[in-house]
Amino acid sequence: MTLLPGRYLSHLQEVLLSLSLACCSLLFFPLLVTLCKQFWTC
Repeated sequence: MTLLPGRYLSHLQEVLLSLSLACCSLLFFPLLVTLCKQFWTC
């Protein structure tokens, strides 16, 4: 296993963080939509 430069590692961490945030938003978006629908149906 080769040693990666710090810049590449930080960039990789940023990419992983953005990917995890995107996955979380994709998971929580339908949940938020259903909650809003439940609240706004009167």
